[in-house]
Order: sequence, then C-alpha cells, then structure tokens
Amino acid sequence: MVTNKGPFEIRKNLELASGDILYRESGIYDSTLGLLDFGDTWSGAGKTAGYQENDQIKNLCYVDDYAAPNLPMPYDGNGIQFAEHNGSKITLPSSFIIPSTCTRQLVRLWVKFPTSDVGDTTVLYNNQVLVIGGTYASNQSLTYLGANNKSDGTISNIVVGAFGVGLDSSNTFTTPAKSGQVVQLAWLATKIDSKFMSVRLYVNGAYVNDLTPVAFGTRPATIAVNQLNNKGVSEKTVRCTIYRLAIDDLTNSDLDPADIVAADYADNVARFS
Repeated sequence: MVTNKGPFEIRKNLELASGDILYRESGIYDSTLGLLDFGDTWSGAGKTAGYQENDQIKNLCYVDDYAAPNLPMPYDGNGIQFAEHNGSKITLPSSFIIPSTCTRQLVRLWVKFPTSDVGDTTVLYNNQVLVIGGTYASNQSLTYLGANNKSDGTISNIVVGAFGVGLDSSNTFTTPAKSGQVVQLAWLATKIDSKFMSVRLYVNGAYVNDLTPVAFGTRPATIAVNQLNNKGVSEKTVRCTIYRLAIDDLTNSDLDPADIVAADYADNVARFS
C-alpha cells in the first residue's frame, strides 16, 4: 500500500453550485464571526492532559486566528477549566470583536460554575466570565457576561451585556448558573433604534424572556480587553469551566436566532459534562 507523505491540502468550507456553503462545523453560519469549541481536537483543544500557557486553540470559522490561555489550565469534560483564583484567562481572537456596523449580535456560551467558591470573596463584583471592550467594565464592553458573587463565594447574579451596557439577567441566567450543571446561555442584543437596545435571553436551546429595553452606550475608541475570564483589575479568576463560545453578527441576516440557539444546543448537549 502506498502511503502519501508531505504537505497536503485541507478542504475548507464547500460552496455549492446553488451558492450555499457547507461549513465544517454545524454551529457556523455566514453570520458567525468566531466559534471556539474546547472539545474539538482538530482546533488544538480537547487536551485531556491539560493546557499549557500559550497553547493555540483555532477559531473554527477558518479565520487565521486563535485563542490562548495565559497559564496552565486543566481539562474538564470537553471544556477548559478555570480551577483557581489565580489570574488565569484566555485571550480571544480579534475576530470575536463585533464591527462598528453591528446592530444585532447573538452570543452562545456553554459554561459550568461550581456551587461554591465561584468568586474570590475579597472582591464581590466585576466577575468577568466574558468581556470584550475598552475596559473590564460592562459599560465599556461590546460583549459581556459577569458572574457576581456573595460574601460566601456563591453566585449572587449573572450580568449580561452588549453595546456598552450591562443588565441583570435576574433568575433567567442566575438560577441555571447556580445549578452546578453545564448550561448553554445565549443572548441576542439588538439596537432597536438610534438610542435603545433590547436583549433576549435563551437557556439550553429555548427562549426564556426579554429584558426591558435600555439606552446603549458609545463604542470604545480602542478594544483593549478581549478575553474569557479574569476578575477585572484584581485578576482573581472566576472559577468555572468554559466549553464553547460563538458570536454572530446578525445585522443583515435573515437567520432566526432562535433556530441557531436551538440547533447549537441539540448538537452539543451530549458532548459536555
């Protein structure tokens, strides 16, 4: 049997004669800016022995960029675990930064929080699980999720943010986040006019509720923070496991965000633990 050696071409997304594109991952659409899956071994993830500093985890959208942890981190059930309050974080690819033209973004995040010692008790708030913006603050963030904690280290509330404003998700995200189980949290933020935005929340593939519209902020001149985790300037990591993250710019898309979220849940619910 002849064995071929040497360089070979990897077939990327296939464009059919109809103009439709077959993407290499079912969770990717023409609207998807970036998708990371920490259980995908092809991308450099799925490291059962754990991750080392600066390991590269490819963006599955075939954009030539990658995410990287700043410290060694454990593997956890097809996810990457922030096990200690030690300043560990993952720098995201620049492709995850929504463009200035975006007026409608969808975020899909798969995460598991422990039932105790989630946040360092010396600083009770500003627990950034996902932050993309000018600073660590939600009012400077284009995309944001925070898990604030009580004095005993357990979660007090989950804050969801977009377009320069953070909103308390109330029990919609907080209750499943406190369960100790893997949960898919998704939110659709839409600028509904020149001043206000709406936020729609989904949990485990299903629509739950809409938050009251609020005035959105001004886009920061520079996006200096683009990462998963790290508790603001205190650098006290929020303990959790991240499994999967995707951000879509649905500004000019006819795709139904509810369908995207539901399909993402159905395709991945059996993969994470």
